[in-house]
Amino acid sequence: MFNQSARWVILIITIVSFIVFPFLVRAQQEGTIFYVHGYIPKTGNVDFWDFNGTAGEKINVCILPDWAAFTPELSLLDRNSNILALQTINHVLLPYTGTYTVRVGSSNGWGSYQLQVVHAQEGAIFACIFNSLSHPEMFCASGCTDMPTIAYGQTITDSFDERNHVDIWSFDGNVGDTVTITMEAHALTFEPLFWVSDPAGNILGFGNPQPPGLIAQFTVTLKSTGTHRIHAQSATQPNNIGIYDMSLVLVKSGKQNQSCSITDPQHKAFVDSAIRPAQDAQTETGVPASVTIAQAILESSWGTAYIGDANNYFGIKATTNADGSVYVGNIAIGWVEVQTQEWDGQKYITVTAKFRKYRNMEDSFRDHAYFFIENSRYNEAMKYTNNPNEFARQIANAGYATSPTYADNLIKLMKENCLYQYDKSSRSG
Repeated sequence: MFNQSARWVILIITIVSFIVFPFLVRAQQEGTIFYVHGYIPKTGNVDFWDFNGTAGEKINVCILPDWAAFTPELSLLDRNSNILALQTINHVLLPYTGTYTVRVGSSNGWGSYQLQVVHAQEGAIFACIFNSLSHPEMFCASGCTDMPTIAYGQTITDSFDERNHVDIWSFDGNVGDTVTITMEAHALTFEPLFWVSDPAGNILGFGNPQPPGLIAQFTVTLKSTGTHRIHAQSATQPNNIGIYDMSLVLVKSGKQNQSCSITDPQHKAFVDSAIRPAQDAQTETGVPASVTIAQAILESSWGTAYIGDANNYFGIKATTNADGSVYVGNIAIGWVEVQTQEWDGQKYITVTAKFRKYRNMEDSFRDHAYFFIENSRYNEAMKYTNNPNEFARQIANAGYATSPTYADNLIKLMKENCLYQYDKSSRSG
């Protein structure tokens, strides 16, 4: 159970970060040279992290363990493995321009930690100030470029284990949107924390599910337009692991005439007919239902053009083999030959091509999903089944369509028609 002392420590750090030292925090973060969230699996293991430094600059090396049972050992090495500083690395003058190494070890435990190399600020009161609550993007060594998305109306199930204890979800919000974020822990022994931040990193709300219900919820009105983040973090103890549900609800839209309903009745009818086939295909393959529906909208012009009687909503082509036979896969029942427009790298041209033919919409959607699994060029895309926007970019990069704006068109459709809500998301770890 998340003990009272640990909770008070987190609250005190948060208050200090917000009220007492905001100018120091900004100075440290603006001067960040290197950041990583590392992990020591057992006593005696060592991590080595390289960063580039400039001759004559002074640096601080800051480390913050994620739970008290773990005390890391810290040293700064030059390119010849000579020790420049040990444990307290504050205002160290770098002798050359090039690569330096930070060594992180442990002699009394294991656990994860945050490591930051910053430009030393002359006259600063503290060598290290971590403000990861207000700037949680620092949890991502990769810059959070592959953050999974959560959409209005969506509930996501996720979990923490011994190695993963920070999750970050992104959503696109508009100034004036009123949203409710709810987190529910699945076990009495598990008490996570969560908060939401705006595009500038400012915290908008904070929650900590507590017994007896293990549910925390807050409602907030967004003050800016752009990518917001929901952050979930396990308690600062190695055994605090478990499963949780996170949901995001749009209570009131700040954007005039914005709604998660589709106003055109024919468009709405088509999306309604596509939801079940897309979700069934996602259950079988993992391909996001939001992407599937967006592709069907784009490829079939909202269900009005599915290649005659071929029931082909995605423009999936048949393949002519060397012997002249035509391959249509295991779900299609044949093929048709029609004229179509393709991008040749400079302009659209008219070509004649063979397309697969299906019994019904359901078969077309299933074959579309399996198409990504059966073709190895989409392996990279299948790594992003919990991130519809990145999935769309990856299938475009892999050559799904010849249009140079294909991914952008899909993402626009998903956002404008609130298609993310149909994704059946469940991610572990």
